[in-house]
Amino acid sequence: MARKPPYTYDKQRECLQVMNLTADSQTVMENKYRYDAVDNILGITNAANPTSLTKLNKAKLGGMSKHTY
Repeated sequence: MARKPPYTYDKQRECLQVMNLTADSQTVMENKYRYDAVDNILGITNAANPTSLTKLNKAKLGGMSKHTY
């Protein structure tokens, strides 16, 4: 069975569009990337909700964040 890679590229521009990280089948990171007309990175947005990976530890991983350059 083929496994889907945790990222998506824009094939025409050869730029990373989305990168995901999962743990215990839960999304910890869902980064989406923005670029200008000459492929300089303008920003990264993490759209994942904070996630607790164990029932014993209520600490949360990930969560919404946005960086602009």
